[in-house]
Amino acid sequence: MAGLSLLIIFTRFNPKTKEFGKYSEILFVFCLISFIINTLRINYPESLIIIWTFLILLIFYEGPEWSKLFFGFGETKIYFKLALLIAAVSSLAFGTLIFFRISTIENPIPLDWPTDVLIVLGLGFAFYLAIMEETIFRSFIFERAQGAAGSDYAVVIQGIFYGLMYYKTGVPGGVEGTVLGSLFGIALGYLVKKSGSIYLPMMVNVIVTFIIFLELLFLGKYLLQ
Repeated sequence: MAGLSLLIIFTRFNPKTKEFGKYSEILFVFCLISFIINTLRINYPESLIIIWTFLILLIFYEGPEWSKLFFGFGETKIYFKLALLIAAVSSLAFGTLIFFRISTIENPIPLDWPTDVLIVLGLGFAFYLAIMEETIFRSFIFERAQGAAGSDYAVVIQGIFYGLMYYKTGVPGGVEGTVLGSLFGIALGYLVKKSGSIYLPMMVNVIVTFIIFLELLFLGKYLLQ
């Protein structure tokens, strides 16, 4: 981590290597998330708040870069139906995988809590996760990858990095979760590329996360009890 930090300082703030420095920034963010999870034992997605704070400080430092982070509405109306389609297909894919693996998944939901309380909790969690993930992956990492390699590669790069987070911490996790998470991340990245905004991916993320939460809740409470 120390060596990677020095690499970022050397490349990011050197005019001759500034574009390459964007790659090192992306790698640093990914490694920092992994380090926090594995070494400091701060679980995902709680660890995202640390990364998010770091990125916000960096964005404030760079100033004009705010305009490149897809916080405008762009062409969200044009691609709204595509976003709903991605949400439906992704929910079905994640839901099917969870259904067949529910007995082997470590359910993170406190099933002894009242159902109505858990539903409200799940909705809040879905919004929190969407804001954190989209700001990190579909805004910051996408923008850096786009500046270094172009928008087509950015869609794939951020999607793969996003999917890798599923291997140990995702629900579902493992190889299947990683593959599905990568495809989901690529689809969300494609939405950013086409619409020029992270708001549609945020909406999709909220929908899919909330549906996954509900499935884990009801399968855990009423199927496995």
